[in-house]
Amino acid sequence: MKPRSHTLFHFTKSVETLESILANGFWPRYCQEDFKWYNPETELISYPMVCFCDIPLTRIDTHVKFYGSYGLGLTKQWAMSKKLSPVIYISRDTNVSNALTRMLHKIPHPPLECYMGSAEDIVSIISYVKRIEGNCIVDGKPVTKEFYQENEWRYTADVKGVLPQWISKEDHSSNVILSSCNDLAKVISPLRFSAKDIRYIFVKFDKDIPKIIDFIQAELTHYTERDRKILTSRIISLKSINIDL
Repeated sequence: MKPRSHTLFHFTKSVETLESILANGFWPRYCQEDFKWYNPETELISYPMVCFCDIPLTRIDTHVKFYGSYGLGLTKQWAMSKKLSPVIYISRDTNVSNALTRMLHKIPHPPLECYMGSAEDIVSIISYVKRIEGNCIVDGKPVTKEFYQENEWRYTADVKGVLPQWISKEDHSSNVILSSCNDLAKVISPLRFSAKDIRYIFVKFDKDIPKIIDFIQAELTHYTERDRKILTSRIISLKSINIDL
């Protein structure tokens, strides 16, 4: 079994969200990240991002149970052309985490030898750092998860000069602030793809397949008829493939 897939997967919990992604592309949202590797008191901060994984289909079951059974599989060529990157997994009190901590402490007052914009570049690097194991928020409650098993790739929105590169736990808890940031991030830094980039369209049950076929034919008219036919051939239900995996 290969340790990595040649496809990047993104899963969600509803067929309606999948349809929206197919029609409009992915939209970055400010997602909370466990920041205790830097400071246990900071706890959580949020970056505007879209997350993927390259877990082989043979062990995707646990992943979809957590994130949802509707999704897309896109080529790594597409991912690299859109500047997606694997995250950097670290644990607390290592040489790497300590070095990053020292860098972060310099952000409010960069030393004279730093170049213009170095603080923003440091935050860009930090936005791809993830704890090996930590907490994530599910339905408003912290859940402990072994992140290293997720093989995460990430797209972080380019919001410099328009939106903050990150927001605090307090700002994330404000529906007004969070909605405003998410809505603007969606406008200024969407993540698009074309029909040729899609390798899989996942639904939960076989009964979902006709609904997605109808949606592709009726709503994705910006694609050619040939492309829409190819897309319908990419649809597969997780229930059916679980039998053989």
